[in-house]
Amino acid sequence: MEESEADPSDYIGINILPFYLIHPTQHNVQNYICFDTEVRELDRYNSKMKQQRIIFYVLCEEKNNIEKSTGIARHDLIASIILDIFNWSNLFTEQVHCVSNIASVVDNDYACRTLVFEQYTDNNLAKTRNGVTRMNLRNFDAKES
Repeated sequence: MEESEADPSDYIGINILPFYLIHPTQHNVQNYICFDTEVRELDRYNSKMKQQRIIFYVLCEEKNNIEKSTGIARHDLIASIILDIFNWSNLFTEQVHCVSNIASVVDNDYACRTLVFEQYTDNNLAKTRNGVTRMNLRNFDAKES
């Protein structure tokens, strides 16, 4: 498949992975965008809210890491595109902002850039029982016990 003909969804599961784990025995080093999510902490005073993180790991092969048309390191270029798309956007239902942008080297084959986005969002208020989904505010309200 030629890169110019490829649809971005064609890369999901191949170069865009929902985890940060690259198989150690590869015949061809490739470029990857890995992502993960985590709950940083629940709000102390409002149990209906939580602080959520979305973490992107951009891994690019070291051998051909300079993008020819721009002269920019490929992992930096991809990270700037991710920042442009996600930073201060509402794509994850609530506004996210970048709190960390760190370059590193993973091993002899990969240069890495790690982007960490945070958002303040609801704490799983929807509950489904017997196929019916409802807002479950009662269990989160401190006034009702």
